[in-house]
Amino acid sequence: MQWYNRLLRERPLLTKSISSGIIMGAGDMLQQIAFEKRYAAEKGTDFNYDPARTMRQAIFGTVFVGPFLHGWFGVLERIVPAATTLAPLKKMILDQVVVGPIFNGVFFIAIGAMEGKSFK
Repeated sequence: MQWYNRLLRERPLLTKSISSGIIMGAGDMLQQIAFEKRYAAEKGTDFNYDPARTMRQAIFGTVFVGPFLHGWFGVLERIVPAATTLAPLKKMILDQVVVGPIFNGVFFIAIGAMEGKSFK
């Protein structure tokens, strides 16, 4: 982990972006293989792994999630210093109330656009 911590110090935005892409891609792959495959088997339907979906998740994580959260958590740290015991609760509330809805909207719009869906 020393190499990862070094990368976080030397290239924080790039490191977080790549990490987010890997985590989102791996999460989608796990979702499809571990859960959707089992669900299809229970329903007696065919399961087909969708690598394009995994790639869309990885791209979104790399291009948006990593950079956005890098910036947001920096802002959050300046707004709510970690000096108080209530700081984590305040940060969580701000994150969920302010950024959560925006983030979810961007997620669905971006994934839809990558799938070729229109906004009609």
